[in-house]
Amino acid sequence: MQLRFGGMTMSPPQARTPHPARMTAIGAPLSATASVAVLGVLVWRAHGGPLHWDEPGREALVTLLGATPLLAAWAGLGDVRLLALVCAAFTLVAMPARRLRQATILWGAAAASLASSLILKALIDRPRPPGAFEAGASFPSTHSAMAAAVWLTLAMAASARSTRLRVAIMAAALAAAVLSALAGVALGRHWPSDAAAGLALGVVVACLAARRMRGLGARA
Repeated sequence: MQLRFGGMTMSPPQARTPHPARMTAIGAPLSATASVAVLGVLVWRAHGGPLHWDEPGREALVTLLGATPLLAAWAGLGDVRLLALVCAAFTLVAMPARRLRQATILWGAAAASLASSLILKALIDRPRPPGAFEAGASFPSTHSAMAAAVWLTLAMAASARSTRLRVAIMAAALAAAVLSALAGVALGRHWPSDAAAGLALGVVVACLAARRMRGLGARA
């Protein structure tokens, strides 16, 4: 609708529609943070015991993936040593391309996911599932958190011009993180809620790293 004042035509201000990418950039870390918080409270209220869906979820994954020959390899996608090698390899590639700031952000994502998961482990101190060979607290899964943080941050650092290629790289990174989390549950190392919280924590770290990388692009 247009209004006329003194011979001038004026239009009322139009409401701006939020850009989908901006909504995703805000919504993803908030949703992931809320997921970690809710799961942490539920586990704390359960005094470290399994949630009502942990036992059936674990049994289903053991049945579905227990005989998979690649299960140990999938779990290795979240291994701290492998992820450190990935960060080191990216740093070597980034040096001649003058992308050391991106490499620093990748190392920061790995360190932040490791530190935050260890802090939560110390606060909640949830026991491992029965029969687990690993020692230490179980919630959240550090392997899942680091896998999500490192693989997703690495995918965001990939300079692919094609939109389809960028989507494929991001899908592969997400698949690596999810497979690592599922394998950890199927191998009896974690409850499903441990893996879910670890993935959500890694997504939070990756989103913060992506924001830093966008800041580098804006200053370039």
